[in-house]
Amino acid sequence: GGQVNVFADPVFSNGSDMVHGDGVLLYPGTDLKFAAESRGFMGPLPSIRLKNWRRGIQDAAYLSLLPSSQQAQHDATLNALVPTVLDQKDYDQAVSWPDSGESWLEERRKLSVLLPSNDSSDSEDEDEDEDEEDSDSSDGSSETVNEYLSVITGAGPGGGPHIRAFSLEGEARTNPNKLFPYSEAFHGGVNVATGDIDGDGEDEIITAPKAGGGPQVRIFEGDGTPRGIEIWPFHANSRTGINIATGDVDGDGKDEIALSQEQNGHAWVKVYRYNNEKTVLGEWNAFGSAECGASVAMGDIDQDGQVEVIVGAGPGGGPHIRVYEADGTRKPIQFFAFHPNYRGGIDVAAGDVDNDGKDDIGVCQEQGQAWCKVYRYNDAQTLYGEWKAYGDFTVGAHLDMADVDGDGLAEVITGAGYSGGPQVRAFEFNGTAFSRINFFAYDSKFRGGVDLAVGYF
Repeated sequence: GGQVNVFADPVFSNGSDMVHGDGVLLYPGTDLKFAAESRGFMGPLPSIRLKNWRRGIQDAAYLSLLPSSQQAQHDATLNALVPTVLDQKDYDQAVSWPDSGESWLEERRKLSVLLPSNDSSDSEDEDEDEDEEDSDSSDGSSETVNEYLSVITGAGPGGGPHIRAFSLEGEARTNPNKLFPYSEAFHGGVNVATGDIDGDGEDEIITAPKAGGGPQVRIFEGDGTPRGIEIWPFHANSRTGINIATGDVDGDGKDEIALSQEQNGHAWVKVYRYNNEKTVLGEWNAFGSAECGASVAMGDIDQDGQVEVIVGAGPGGGPHIRVYEADGTRKPIQFFAFHPNYRGGIDVAAGDVDNDGKDDIGVCQEQGQAWCKVYRYNDAQTLYGEWKAYGDFTVGAHLDMADVDGDGLAEVITGAGYSGGPQVRAFEFNGTAFSRINFFAYDSKFRGGVDLAVGYF
């Protein structure tokens, strides 16, 4: 058996108005808590509809829902509920319960729950890539891989601004496969991120040039179709490169976009709402007078239902991590992820590796050996794991975090840094490698490295 992580936007209906609420989603005998976006609706709510269904349930499970005030007696009430079967092809299903007249409290959180399943698929042995730079994992016969996820890659410096999409096992997707968001003559490299910026349940692709390119941020549908709105977050003459992250900072079901100057300048960070006005929700200098640039990630590190912005110092700065609210208010805990003398820049990511409802922080060195670490955001800066993603090769790395095997926990996905081959790998948070997730996104002889992001398309 296994577990499947479900991501959806619950929408509650009283028969006429579509509203939001919070509650407990139950599997018989298991208490699976969730809280969804809320607008303070008062009164009876006879149904919940799961919109923007992102993950299937391999063996259909029965689901029920209770108002939050009934959590204590959920076992007794469960028998009175009317469950509905959800299967892996359902994109708009409803779960009903009796008219309770409950009041629904103001909450702003996203659904992320675990459901039991019997997972016996896709466990075949696969040959390892004969060109791989480092391998320290098993033959993959017992690994499971999330077939709903795609890896979006951007070629590093030295190659054209080439965007590609792959399955986790390295099978090239049909679209986008030959997407060039900028002139093919630009060889400075391109950064990528994924996020659902319009609330349609599918991620979009966000791109920005690395150092040497203008500060032009572009957004594309998953098939490479360009969206109409572009963002120029900094002066048009800026050539610092732009780092990108996405996350829902206000609980409206649409991801916002965080952008930072990546290197050779002050670590300016901006958070944008994706709209015609390009609304700026926050703007700040993360590291004062230091001209080191920064990398950014977004995650809910304190379980308040709204994501924060994690900032890591770029090349020239110490391995400094700070966390901010979307308006630029700094959180109290900050720390150095590596030895204080390290000055090669760090990349950051966020994901919940222990299922406590709080995102943890992944970080890797962008220069030197590709050391990766995963931290809990607390006063002790608890270290979950550390490892070298590419052995003793001095290539650095970029990273993202996502649930690549459907166990409900985030894993770390890495792309080799500049001077490394464009190799994509994946690891458990303790450094255990996945042998089935190990491929080259571009020609294995290319030595510009690869940026990456993981998303649902």
